[in-house]
Amino acid sequence: MDKVNIADKFASFDTHWDPKVIGEIDDFEVKLVKLEGDFVWHKHDDEDEMFFVVEGKLEMAFRDRTVTLGPGEMIIVQGHRTQTQCGGGVPSHAFRTQGRDQHGRCRGKQTDPADA
Repeated sequence: MDKVNIADKFASFDTHWDPKVIGEIDDFEVKLVKLEGDFVWHKHDDEDEMFFVVEGKLEMAFRDRTVTLGPGEMIIVQGHRTQTQCGGGVPSHAFRTQGRDQHGRCRGKQTDPADA
């Protein structure tokens, strides 16, 4: 059991929309991801998502509203159709069920070409 330095982990990669697993808790993966620009509208039918913003500003668009998150704020998305929106690179934590498709039912420029 070792401690994890989040700043060092974020500094170890430059890619956007490419989550990195930094740990596991039971059946969940703890991921770090750098977000930039808008993600495609999508929905996860069988799982929830949690985002924790480390720095910058993240907007989570729902069909009826947009929730703006800043550093130290988080949101849990449960079965909603969403679009993630942000300007410059936004470091974020994500918690997801192991082995699940991170993109839900969507395909776009940020998704893994192997998933298309």
